[in-house]
Formats: sequence, C-alpha cells, structure tokens
Amino acid sequence: MKKKDKQKTGPKPETLKIEGDWENAVKKALDKKKPESKKK
Repeated sequence: MKKKDKQKTGPKPETLKIEGDWENAVKKALDKKKPESKKK
C-alpha cells in the first residue's frame, strides 16, 4: 500500500475541551431543554 491510499477523506474531528468534572458537564448539557420546532 502506498501512503496516498491511506489518506482519510472528510473533515478533521473537532476537539471539545471540558473544564471541571465531565460527568456534571454532560448531565447539565442533557438537562437543557430542546429548542421548540417551528411548525406551520
């Protein structure tokens, strides 16, 4: 295999930096209300 064959396509993954306790940050994010969907 050549090096060119191993190239990945698509965007690079984003890195999210979480300050403090990650478990509490996840719980807090999941507790937020979802935005209301716009219905016509």
